[in-house]
Amino acid sequence: MASDLLSLILDFLADSNKSARRAGAVASKKVTRMGRDVSERAEDFRKTVQRRMNPEPSVGKQIAIFAAGFGIGLGIAMLVAPYSGEELRSKIADGASDSIEQFRRRRDEEEEAI
Repeated sequence: MASDLLSLILDFLADSNKSARRAGAVASKKVTRMGRDVSERAEDFRKTVQRRMNPEPSVGKQIAIFAAGFGIGLGIAMLVAPYSGEELRSKIADGASDSIEQFRRRRDEEEEAI
């Protein structure tokens, strides 16, 4: 009878141990899932706060900013330019002609060397 009682207690403890392990595994999965959910929500919240604190300007606003900067730069360039428009165009054309002439001379020299 004592051995039956001892056997019954051991079976009960073994079943309790299995149940406790299963409950622990289930609890561990739930805690892990909850941790992921909290992390995802925290990341979403961080992104939302960041977007609200540093909003991206609209395309129209970006174009307006670019145009204003371009206009200001053009105005400053015209004020501080050392030459008039006609003189500057002439210098650019002369420089381009000189560059083309140098290119042709080098090409001819290389052809003669070959």
